[in-house]
Amino acid sequence: MQIKQTMPNLTPNPQESAVENKFNIKDELLKILSSPDSAASIKKMDNNGLLSQIFPEIILMKKADNKFYYHPYGLFQHSFETFESLEKILKRLDKYFPKNFKDMRKHLEEKIDVSSNISKIVLLKLAALFHDNAKPETAKKINGKIRFIGHEQRGARKSKEILKPLALNKSEKYFVFKLIFNHMRPSTLTKNIIITKRAANRFFRDIDPLVIEQVLLSIADWHSYKRLKIHSSKELKRQQDSAAKLIEDYFFLKNQKPIIKIIDGHKIMKEFDLKPGPWIGGLLSIVAQKQRLGKINDEKSALALISSKLTQIKKKYKITP
Repeated sequence: MQIKQTMPNLTPNPQESAVENKFNIKDELLKILSSPDSAASIKKMDNNGLLSQIFPEIILMKKADNKFYYHPYGLFQHSFETFESLEKILKRLDKYFPKNFKDMRKHLEEKIDVSSNISKIVLLKLAALFHDNAKPETAKKINGKIRFIGHEQRGARKSKEILKPLALNKSEKYFVFKLIFNHMRPSTLTKNIIITKRAANRFFRDIDPLVIEQVLLSIADWHSYKRLKIHSSKELKRQQDSAAKLIEDYFFLKNQKPIIKIIDGHKIMKEFDLKPGPWIGGLLSIVAQKQRLGKINDEKSALALISSKLTQIKKKYKITP
């Protein structure tokens, strides 16, 4: 027996107060997004104009000049197909991440903190829908090619205003902000045949604890072009394999036992006459990486390593005597 699904009523009720309407819209829309098959309902909401009533930014995304985009109906078509692709990938995590899909699924079903009632999956879907929202105002032709320089950062800032109707809390807003802000980062890694450990570790350090969501958003972004055949099947396969390896390395590091600290920042500052600053964290990170690889195991070897890297670090952080 088939159960007929009905879409929740999101039309504002004139007899209710503005506050009641706001929370009805939020609750009903979040219920839709919680479904593993929410794309069909979101599409219906878009077709009847309800989605644009909730998020007026969508009107601007639809008006964006189509000559700037691969999708024939422009930016919002790309955004929706990214959303749609994400749901398909989430259903087949075992296909894309055969070694880690159970841990990934468990992680995604969790709330981001005790103050949140929204799953990470719902917030990830919102990021997918609006990840490129700032492309229209950042589009520029440079050397004959259209570029969207800074659209990630600008779009992340705009997302706070766009998502106001959902009355997200501070942690939830930051979660979506960070995903949009960094949504191009995984592509710079996964488009390569080999991801170096150094590059992967830097990515994990910068993105954690959103590594899983960030990688999934990147793959969905690529898959939104599948139907248009912008990327060859070989390119897509390489990107997916790189993404799977990235997640595998992430869980390997995450599940390792904490390393015993063999040196601290105070010792480094005293030994090398350094002031407090981000360079101390940089040196400690270098020590930790070598320690994990079994290259060093005591304070003496750590100091020798730091001494060999000191000129490089001083140059990077522009430390003058």
